[in-house]
Amino acid sequence: MNKISTACIIDDDKIFIYTLKKMMEHVNFCSNFMVFNNGLEAVKGLQEISEKKETLPDLIFLDLNMPIMDGWDYLEEIKDHSTIKNIRTYIVTSSIDPVDLDKTKTFETVTSYITKPLNIKKLKELLNSL
Repeated sequence: MNKISTACIIDDDKIFIYTLKKMMEHVNFCSNFMVFNNGLEAVKGLQEISEKKETLPDLIFLDLNMPIMDGWDYLEEIKDHSTIKNIRTYIVTSSIDPVDLDKTKTFETVTSYITKPLNIKKLKELLNSL
């Protein structure tokens, strides 16, 4: 199975973050995790990493509904950041609204739309597709 170096989780749900990290460890998904609790934290954190020329994550798991800055605002904000916008982003949300799915197609950085709950089978499929 392909293993990536670093995965980034942008989500405010501590239980989801804990569960996703445990599943990623179980399937040997990545070596490192990076976690931000909202879009604003993520933008600032990823900008800082980029400016320091440190290694950015290989992919991002992004929730849409978060306080302070939601996933949509995060996607709008990174459009002008050449290095951050090139990180493969997987929307992981509980929303099954077709409008949300269609809206994600307007963002180049979005690789896929995954509805919660994310399980080990989906995670393995994602890893095998990389």
